[in-house]
Amino acid sequence: MPERDMIFNKRIGRSDVETWLEIPECFADRRNQMDHQSFRRFVNLTDDILLYMTVLDEQPIGGTILFRARDRLGLALLGVRMRGEYIQNLLLSTIKASLPFFRTASIRDVDAIVSSETNPQLPFPRNLFLNPALGSALDEIGFEKVEDVLSIRFENIGFADVQMQDTVKREMSEDIRSFVWKSVGRTMVDCSHTWLSLLRASSDGELHAILGANGVVAVLGLEEYAKGLIVPVIGYEPESIAPLTLASALAYEVDRRKTQWLEIRLIGEEDREVVDSLKGVLCAEPIKTRHSLMRLRI
Repeated sequence: MPERDMIFNKRIGRSDVETWLEIPECFADRRNQMDHQSFRRFVNLTDDILLYMTVLDEQPIGGTILFRARDRLGLALLGVRMRGEYIQNLLLSTIKASLPFFRTASIRDVDAIVSSETNPQLPFPRNLFLNPALGSALDEIGFEKVEDVLSIRFENIGFADVQMQDTVKREMSEDIRSFVWKSVGRTMVDCSHTWLSLLRASSDGELHAILGANGVVAVLGLEEYAKGLIVPVIGYEPESIAPLTLASALAYEVDRRKTQWLEIRLIGEEDREVVDSLKGVLCAEPIKTRHSLMRLRI
């Protein structure tokens, strides 16, 4: 009798990262590139970056990458990889195998952001949104759409005659955490990706704050890349800071670093005043891309 195929899923350590990277990104166009140097730094950011691999007859064929947001008691599904010939039969089981089977005291849900871009301009892991073709698979697993979120990009930047607003660099301290808890669901998107971006910016020395009379009134994560400035996370206290002041702080960073474009990776649809203010101070039209924040409640 022929032997049955042996398939299993396992969490892997940092020593298996190179093998994991050899598996192609699920549904991705061959032109999509990964920033390998940035990825290696990313996986060493924290032990809460979790890598899983699916192995069939000793051959790696698929995998996932997740982040455990301890502050929020959740997970973020950041990437799915699989060889094309196995997608139809093994994609769902590969994703499911890396997710919790039941709710625990430390994990209550799993977030995923499904992009509308099939060929994103930013490479993984600077772009942590999933390919749109994965949306139907997440639906089958039980993910539900929470809300639409936006990425906003400005190109061909100029500068209006406004007062530039400086910021101060901060670490992921208790006052920053307190500010974030007050801001998620208001001016910060409430998802595990937000906490990952804060942690990453703090680790890179690029977590910035604007201070008011009573403490932190705005937080910005910044990242320079390819002559541009990425803003992976942004939040502010609307009662304490005007949208124009926040926009001026971003314009100051763009001008100081001499970058040619600016992209806010994750912002809620309700933050139109900030986007309009940026349009004014950067003298550029916003390019908006819509994504879907999806959540699996465990």
